[in-house]
Amino acid sequence: MIRTVWRRARWWVAAALVVTVLAVVQLATSRTFSDEPYSPDNRDADGTRAVAQVLRGQGVRVEEVRTPQAAVRALDGAHGATTLLVTYDSSVPAEQVAVLPGGATDVVLMAPSSELLDRVAPSVSYAYRDAAGPLAAGCADPDAVAAGSLAGSGTGLVSSTADATSCFVADGAAAMVREGNVTVLDSVDPFVNARVLEAGNAALALRVLGAHETLVWLTPSPRLMAAEADGNPASRSTWLVVLLALGALLVWWRGRRLGPLVAEPLPVVVPSDEVTIGRARLYRRARAAPHAAALLRAGTIDRIASSIGLAPHSDPDQVVGAVARAARRDPHEVRALLYGPAPTTTAALADLTTALDQLAREVRRP
Repeated sequence: MIRTVWRRARWWVAAALVVTVLAVVQLATSRTFSDEPYSPDNRDADGTRAVAQVLRGQGVRVEEVRTPQAAVRALDGAHGATTLLVTYDSSVPAEQVAVLPGGATDVVLMAPSSELLDRVAPSVSYAYRDAAGPLAAGCADPDAVAAGSLAGSGTGLVSSTADATSCFVADGAAAMVREGNVTVLDSVDPFVNARVLEAGNAALALRVLGAHETLVWLTPSPRLMAAEADGNPASRSTWLVVLLALGALLVWWRGRRLGPLVAEPLPVVVPSDEVTIGRARLYRRARAAPHAAALLRAGTIDRIASSIGLAPHSDPDQVVGAVARAARRDPHEVRALLYGPAPTTTAALADLTTALDQLAREVRRP
């Protein structure tokens, strides 16, 4: 009994396993685009893919992570100097902020929360400013000087220590403050796709983020952070593998009930004209004009070949020459009808049908 069931179901099981393996490989190797704001794989206006792609082209290894714990693990596993970028982080819980900045060589904070500022750069705080248009560097920082100017709409930053370097200052508040190995920017604008080409935004972003060979790019995900906080780091990939396994099991369960094909006589005789009309309606519903045209041309060639003594599978040049002589037509016209481009609309298919029927009648005339 078991042997019989296995013999019937083995092909279904093999097919399911192949599909599962291909899906897992595709998931592991494919690169998808994100719609998460400030993600390096986001191509939209609020994404940062433009900067990330240029950095990768310059040899910087950009590794996106979605939780602070994952950022620390990536920094611990990196070889050589590293940069940690923390994008807009208002959703990061207090207990997870405490693990930052990890072991990064340099830290870049993009419009950070006050909580993260207190943790990483306690002397820096937000200050209101009202400035329009690009801001000049106004400092001796080499990255700011290379950028020249910066366009953005941030709140502004001030530092309470004399060791900090404040750049792009207006109304007493800076758009960028550097204190030791920490760089704080008051806005996400210099990095996002929509504004990276304004003023010196691109130059500043590439210099600040491309200083080291590895860039750990933290784009916080509330869902993944909550899962990691609960001790459940299950990812979307894990759930997809589980669903694929369940799908394979379902295919096997349904496939084992199928036996070999058995030929049976039809219970009724269907007139040929009804079959033809039904098939034509199916072709029209599927918009399969090219396929229908290919069948019509093949049928026309078979009928004409039998009437003028051509072999069933003659060369197209032989068919065109023989049909042109029999119908007294130009060979180019005959070739266009029998082997030309396939029609793409129902109207063009109807015109081709009429033309083929006319050609067949001309060949068969006495």
